[in-house]
Amino acid sequence: MYPRQEDALPQNCPQRLVRSWSFEAFFAVTNTILLGVQTAWMAEHFASGLPVIFVVLQVIYTVIFTVEVVLRLWADGFHGFACAPHWPWNMPLSENH
Repeated sequence: MYPRQEDALPQNCPQRLVRSWSFEAFFAVTNTILLGVQTAWMAEHFASGLPVIFVVLQVIYTVIFTVEVVLRLWADGFHGFACAPHWPWNMPLSENH
């Protein structure tokens, strides 16, 4: 049987990175700020459409998110990424853009 991911100590640089609190916090905080600012802007300027800066920021964040997923796959391997007890947290959620 495979060891539980949360019980295993990080053994390599990618594992230490993706399991660090600051790594998790960066993505949670930056995504929350981006979505909050975009939602507030759209609530006030609904009829004028989405500015280019929001589209650019969404593309940048998508690239960052893709890098995060690749780092997690590299750190834990496919089995650790997709079959660990916390696997639902690793599955991407689709957004309607």
